[in-house]
Amino acid sequence: MADQPEKADKTEEPTPKRLEDAQRDGQVATSRDLTSLLLLSVGVFLLSPLGAGIFAGLLAPLRSLFDRPHQLGGDPAQLADVVVALGWAVGLVLALPFGAFMAAAIASNLAQHGFVLSLKPVQPKLNRISPLAGLKRLFAPKSLAEALKNMAKVLLVGAAAWLAIQPVASELVGTMQMPMPDVLSRIQNWLLRATGAALIVVAAIAVADVMLQRHSHHQQMKMTRRQVKDEAKQTDGDPHVKAKIRQLRMERARHRMMAAVPEATVVITNPTHFAVALRYEPGKTSAPEVVAKGADAVAFRIRAVAREHDVPIIENRPLARALFADVDIGQTIPERHFAAVAEVIGFVFRQRDGFAGAG
Repeated sequence: MADQPEKADKTEEPTPKRLEDAQRDGQVATSRDLTSLLLLSVGVFLLSPLGAGIFAGLLAPLRSLFDRPHQLGGDPAQLADVVVALGWAVGLVLALPFGAFMAAAIASNLAQHGFVLSLKPVQPKLNRISPLAGLKRLFAPKSLAEALKNMAKVLLVGAAAWLAIQPVASELVGTMQMPMPDVLSRIQNWLLRATGAALIVVAAIAVADVMLQRHSHHQQMKMTRRQVKDEAKQTDGDPHVKAKIRQLRMERARHRMMAAVPEATVVITNPTHFAVALRYEPGKTSAPEVVAKGADAVAFRIRAVAREHDVPIIENRPLARALFADVDIGQTIPERHFAAVAEVIGFVFRQRDGFAGAG
């Protein structure tokens, strides 16, 4: 247990992956009281007039067999037919409650957490086989608290059932002289009253237990900060490694950008905060293209490379800020900047042509 995180350390909400893994392993919030409620509801239905009517219909073949015992005879073939018919009749009678209870149990699980199929909870473990571990679990505070809680539930349900039939308990003596059908009818009525009262109590217990189980499961699924970080590393990779990869990519992109500065036509500056390098070749490019841009230290580096390769540097603060904000590297400038950029490039071309003519 020393390797298990303490509850006080579990301060983080469970991640979707944590909940999915828990569900795959069969760790879901399950209320046994809700299952008991549905099973008891089936019992109430079977004791109701509608359920009794269905049972009466299923019992009709049995009555017909026992009302005419002379049909059994001594013929083995006839006896075999009777046994088969009796088997089918008994099977139908038992199929109704068995099927109803099975459907109620399945519906309870589906309603609580959907379809979950996992063999992990039933896999053999050494601590389950060990008698000492079994005794520890038996007398653990959690097990004792669960036992006391179950006893309290039984007492509550029993008290509700007794209070329901106590007003008519005096009728029990009078049933001694009643015909058997009337006695069975009275017993059915008493059972219906008792189970109906118990159903109300179990419903209240089930609602409380569902809320308690969901809260307990949520608290159990909470994670420590370390668990969240470890899961992030497993799913997304180590954040430090990812940051290093991003840094390397940015450095490569910056190197490619700086390699394009010597081919630029002009560098427009702020003059110190921003620098935008443009390349324009009449007849080859449709519009000036941003080949490099940067702020502060990167802008300083762009200006230094431009000076090394005799690329003209023009100070135009509004245009430098606008191009830096509006145009990404590798894109041509938008039409709204054509006039201002054309003026700068025209000035550069005139200077270049003037120097060429003077030479």
